[in-house]
This record gives sequence, structure tokens and C-alpha cells, in this order.
Amino acid sequence: MVLENTTKLNFLLVLFLSLAASVSSAAVAPVRISTQSGEAIEIDLTSSITGVTDPQVQLVSQPQKGAAVVSGLTITYTPNQGVQNDVDTFSYGVDNDGVLEQATITVTIGAATVQGETPADATAELFSQNCLQENIPGQLEDECRLWESLVAAGATEDLREFYQQMAPAELAAQASVSGDMARQQIDNIVRRLTSLHQGLNEAALGKLSFKIDDKSFVLSDFAGDTGGGASADTQKLGNYGWYINGNINTGAYEETDYEDGYEFFSGSLTTGLDYRFSDIAVIGGALGFGGTNAEFDYDTGNFDAQGITATFYASYFPSQRTNLDLILSANTQDLSYLTVRSFSTLYYECNGSTSSTLMTASLAGGVDALQRGSMTWSFSARGDYYSTNIEGYEETGCDGAYAVEQRNVDQFFSDVKTVLSIAQSYSWGVLVHQFDASWIHGFTDEPETITISKVAAPGNFSEFKTNIPDTDYYKLAYGIQFIRPGGNTGYIQLQTTLDKEYYYDVGLAAGYRTEF
Repeated sequence: MVLENTTKLNFLLVLFLSLAASVSSAAVAPVRISTQSGEAIEIDLTSSITGVTDPQVQLVSQPQKGAAVVSGLTITYTPNQGVQNDVDTFSYGVDNDGVLEQATITVTIGAATVQGETPADATAELFSQNCLQENIPGQLEDECRLWESLVAAGATEDLREFYQQMAPAELAAQASVSGDMARQQIDNIVRRLTSLHQGLNEAALGKLSFKIDDKSFVLSDFAGDTGGGASADTQKLGNYGWYINGNINTGAYEETDYEDGYEFFSGSLTTGLDYRFSDIAVIGGALGFGGTNAEFDYDTGNFDAQGITATFYASYFPSQRTNLDLILSANTQDLSYLTVRSFSTLYYECNGSTSSTLMTASLAGGVDALQRGSMTWSFSARGDYYSTNIEGYEETGCDGAYAVEQRNVDQFFSDVKTVLSIAQSYSWGVLVHQFDASWIHGFTDEPETITISKVAAPGNFSEFKTNIPDTDYYKLAYGIQFIRPGGNTGYIQLQTTLDKEYYYDVGLAAGYRTEF
């Protein structure tokens, strides 16, 4: 009897323990998941619920920044419109024999998956893509942890500053500097052609006439080896001309939401040789060298560029008062930069290095519209086409390095110029004062698009825009030429750019030419 009672007691004890174990083993686990702004996400709870037969999921609390709908073991969560870079939480539960087992679901809402406009927008998009994926690359762990903490804290202003500091806004300088260096080389060639128009060969020298002591002279009177002063004893120059022209420029680009600001110093040197077939046709070739150094604002880095240019040009004089010019050039440049990106505990020093090629075609026509004594007033119009290719590359030296896709930029400009020249005769030769005013019009008003990704996460891309190109601005210059007998000439010119948004500069050009 005692044995029978003991057996029943043991059976009841085992049954009780089994039931208790089944109840205690039932569990629901908390869930952490991520989505992007405006994108619904399905949360599968199958692996989060254990120990419950035929579980029935219900919402214990509602999300505050979105909507949740239960369907079987799945909850579909949709963020409210406009919510991004934020965190939402709500609870779900499962009935377990009268006991409500519950847990929390945490949803991290990243930036909207739209094409970024500014570099900061593009950076926000990349962080949402890279830091919300299941396996975060090791090189991005530090920046992703910082990003997640800012998102979780709802620190909107700090997030905006974070994106701005981490954005590669310095990339826009590459195309700007590359184009500016190519234009400096074109300017050096244009100065040579201008000298041909104004009188460094016999045909052009006749254009500038003036009177001294009631006697008429032309600049061609100084072409011969007369020893200086005005003379009618003219000697025809040789068919060859050699020259060396250079310029230096300093200025700044102002910071915008689309581009980093920087101060720059640039210089170029062009030397060439041309041949005069007759008094109406000249062809020539030139080799140019240039360089630019820029310092980004707020001590955030620097930029360097060096380039070499080969140029062919030709000038044709249909009459003594008109001219047509053609310039074709090819330019190659090495571009490199060091940039500092820092925020809170993050500090990156990233290096970028790439190369660019730039092809230029220029066609111009001019006329000496007015000649009065020693004064000549001329007009010209020129069309310039620039095609720039910047090779893709990857930054080095930092964990948060960017990869930059290849870029192609095509631009077309017109340049309408008026030049006033006034000649004065001295015993040693002729001094010519020259006043230039140009109106430059750009026919491209679309900003450049730059495509980036993180080196550590090459499958995720984003894009941002640069500043809208200036379509109308002006250049002013004043220079003097020294024309010596025998065809030796020197010049110096001061120049500046006006009414160009976010940009200003001042430059000094000088050169020497000889005919033989």
C-alpha cells in the first residue's frame, strides 16, 4: 500500500515538473531590426518564439513613429512619412496558457533611399546602406557605432554636422582645378595669337598707325634693325617666331553646401614656335606646364595638381583688319589631395590620387573695328569646347575611405572680347597700352554628378551634385607691351575675374617673344 502510494506520488511529481518545465521553457525574444525611411519591413518572429504550441502573436504596445500590422507570425512595420535617422520601439506578446509572454521590437530607421543632392545627403544615404546591413565591414565599425548612437539619441543637429564632416565635398575641386589649368594654357596661346594680330609680323604691324610731330608712322617701321625710334627704313622679319608666356593666379572658391571652400595659387608656363607661311597665314605648336596648390578651409586638407599640355594653333588673316584662329590642345594632369574628416571620436586622414585628361578645341574670329591715329579698337568672339575625363580611384590611409567612380565633364563657352590698344613711340621702340574686357558665357548649366561608395562596402553607391556652373561672368585686364626693333617683344598684364559666383581671383601674366 505504501509502495503504491509512493508510485502515484512520484508520477504526480514528474507530471508537475514536466508541466512546469514546459511553461518555463516558453519564451519570446526581443528583436532588433533596421529599415530605411519610407520603406516597410516584414519582421518574421518564427525564430523569436519558443516553447509555445500554435502561438498567436498580438501587439502589446503600438509604435509611435510608424504602423505595425500582425499577420500570423509576421509583423509588418511601416515608418511614418518623413521619419528618418530615428528609432522606434513597440512590444509584441504571445499567450502561453494564460500567461502573456512579451518582448520589445526596436526598429532603426535610416535615411531615405533617394539620390543624394549634396555631399552630406549622399553620405547619409551611404551610412544607412552600410550600417543597417547584417554584417558591417570591420573598417566601418567605429563610424557605424557612432552613427547608430546619434540616431538612437535623436540628435538631429549632431547628425547633420556628422554627415557634413564625413562627406567628401572636396572632390568637386578636381574638375574645377583641372579646367582652370587647361584654360590658363589656352590663355597663354591666345596672348601669342593676339601679338600676331597686333604686329609681331609685318602684316600685322601695319595695323597700329599713329602720328608724331605731324608725321605718320606704323609699328612695322620698328620691325627692321633701325636702332630704335620711328623710321621708314623697314626690314622684313624672318618667318619664325619663338615665345615664352606665363601667368600666376591666386584666389579662392567659397564654401557651399555642395563644395568645400579653398584658397589656391596656380601658375603656368607655355613655350612655342610658329612659322609664317605668308603675310596671311601662321601655324605653330607649343608645350605647356602648369601646377596648382590649394588649401581647404578650416585646415581640413590640401590639393595639388600638375599638368602638361601640347597645343597646335593656326591663324589666318583674310585682310589686314580681320583674323581667324584655331587652337587644338591635349592636357594630362596628376591630381592628389589629403583631407581630414573628423567628428567626436572619429579622425580620418585620407589620401586621394588620380589623373585626368582634357581635350580642348577653340575657334575664334576678330576684327579691328576702329583705327584712329595710335589707337586701335578691336572685337573678337571665341568658342571653347572642353572635354574632361577624371579616372576613378580609391582613397587610401583611412578606414572610412571612399571609392570614386570615373567622371566625364563636357563644357562649352563663348568669349566675346573687346580690346583697346594705344601705342606710344620712344627712342628705344614702341610701348603699347592694352585694355581688355571679356564676357564669358557658359552653355552648360547642369552640375556635375559624382558617384561614390565606401572602399569597405563596394556594393553600395550614392551620388551628389556640385555647384551649378556659372553661365555668365566677366574678365578685365590691363597690360603693356614693349616692342623693340628686330621683332623682340615683352609684355606684362594684370587681370581679374568679376561676377563669378563663389569665386574670385587676380592674376599676373608676362612673356617674351622674338622673330627670326
